[in-house]
Amino acid sequence: MLSWTQWFVTDEVRALGPTATTRAMALVLACPVLIVVTVAPALAQLIDGQPTPIDPALGLSVCTMFVLGPLILRWTKSPTLAGAWTLFAALVATSFVVYMQQGLTSILMVWFLAIPATASFFLGARWSVVFSILSALCISGFWALESLPWPGYDPSLAHPEGDPFRWINLLAALVTISTLGMFWERAAERSQRERDELEAQARHSQKLQTVGKLAGGIAHDFNNILAAILGHASMLEAELPDSPAKRRVRAIVDSSQRAAMLVEQMLAYAGRARTHTGIIDLPQLVGEIVELLGPALGKNTELILDLDRPTPQLAGDPVQIQQVAMNLIMNASESLEGQRGRVWVRVAAIDHSGVELDRPASPEDFVMLEVRDEGCGIPPEQIATIFDPFYTTKPNGHGLGLAAVHGIVDSHGGDIEVESTVGRGTRVRVSLRCPDPETLASAEQDDAPRPRVRVPTTTNLAQLPGPKRSVTPRTRRGPGHVLIVDDEQMVRELAGEVLEGAGHRVLLASDGDDGLAVFEAHEPNIDLVILDRTMPGLDGLELLAEMRRRRPDIPAIISSGYAEDDGSRRLQALGIDAVLQKPWAPRDLVQLVSELAVSAQAAQSEPPPPPTPRASANSQS
Repeated sequence: MLSWTQWFVTDEVRALGPTATTRAMALVLACPVLIVVTVAPALAQLIDGQPTPIDPALGLSVCTMFVLGPLILRWTKSPTLAGAWTLFAALVATSFVVYMQQGLTSILMVWFLAIPATASFFLGARWSVVFSILSALCISGFWALESLPWPGYDPSLAHPEGDPFRWINLLAALVTISTLGMFWERAAERSQRERDELEAQARHSQKLQTVGKLAGGIAHDFNNILAAILGHASMLEAELPDSPAKRRVRAIVDSSQRAAMLVEQMLAYAGRARTHTGIIDLPQLVGEIVELLGPALGKNTELILDLDRPTPQLAGDPVQIQQVAMNLIMNASESLEGQRGRVWVRVAAIDHSGVELDRPASPEDFVMLEVRDEGCGIPPEQIATIFDPFYTTKPNGHGLGLAAVHGIVDSHGGDIEVESTVGRGTRVRVSLRCPDPETLASAEQDDAPRPRVRVPTTTNLAQLPGPKRSVTPRTRRGPGHVLIVDDEQMVRELAGEVLEGAGHRVLLASDGDDGLAVFEAHEPNIDLVILDRTMPGLDGLELLAEMRRRRPDIPAIISSGYAEDDGSRRLQALGIDAVLQKPWAPRDLVQLVSELAVSAQAAQSEPPPPPTPRASANSQS
């Protein structure tokens, strides 16, 4: 009964709160009841033959007034205005009918008592008082018509009332009030349930945000530890001859790299993974993933692809969206538990209600990736926890796959829906909003090919759009140094040892304040700075800003446990030369420093540009 009210009770009405929503639903549901009550007294004429005041013209007029109530709600988005109109219409209609019936002695006077009670359901206690006053005025008016000599009042117009007429009206008033009470209770229960669901979603979202911050912090610290492990193990591997000991060191390096991949998934869940905005053709991307996953899927898995529907391009990180598709397809295949079964993968454009589009998509629409299987399914009590980090039902799982999927989709402004039945399968639907033309154009610009640093674990920012820092040629006063500022002693000392082994002179500082003091003391001789992104006191970006005030030409590398979007924009604004992601290998650090040192020497060897002639103060344009 409540479902058909959705067209009248719009999202704008629901935004007014659960009480307004409940009253709006009660108003819409009461409309058919009021129409039935209006025409019900006409049945008395069929029972005892006595005429009633409900002639076709009056009945049609009254019913039309009641029908306008829900339409006013739809047009004005105001439950108060729609409810006031409906009750006012009931008051006017009752006055006309009472006047044509028996006046003050008519059973229809009961409706002057029922209207204020109805107002409490539609509008609340205050409006019930208002309509009580109006009903009292109407009753007093009829008393005045019968008791005082009013010109034009003809008592002979009154119709007689029989017992069936009184019986029908009394029952109609009773049914009206009790039915409205039932509607109110049911609508209130639904509104309370929706409010409880929203509160549960808000608590779950807060929990995910809290755990996400925790995961991001742990991942950052863990990357510092991994950097030391991977760095020392890589150096030891290079120093050892080919022996069982070297193979064991190689195993340490491989394990560290696998741990780094897990950390990357934790950062994806926390929304702090490295991102690159570009154009995403979702059907093509999913098709490529399916080809790569073919050998990894079980032999009994039958993939059914539906990727030919027209879908608009998206703006986002293609690598991360690939990870989403890969995790969902792999989970669907594993849910078959080795049995023969099917996995459906579908991509389509949908509107906000989930209906597939038969028109061009707009920025209010979505592109959907749906993965459905006929596997074991998920118990209802587990659905709420499948995206929690470290939650898994797999013997060898680490519980970060779906957590990373949730973080990636959330960082792209999308949504995930999960439907599952134990023993029948699961359907996961990821919806990503279609970008507006400006966002798509920006993504196309960011996706344009550009030169990149050859080091795989670094990000070159020199070619990114943004302010270019000016380079001022300077005269060398002594041997050059590389200043390393990192609050982690193991990482700081490791980087210093690696660069000293490569022939560089190194200065070390333990935090931002110490780094600024060392820079001020050795400023003429420092050729390059390597700064940790987060440190006590001055962080890496604040420290670099202070350094650039003194030396705009100083090359800089930011060493970071994670890359944030806001941070990346700040890096571009400061003219960072490169980002070295932790954990890094020694050869990556040496190669990056060597490349930047060569670039800096080339910039210093260039002759300064000739001065631009200035017009004299007396020259005329």
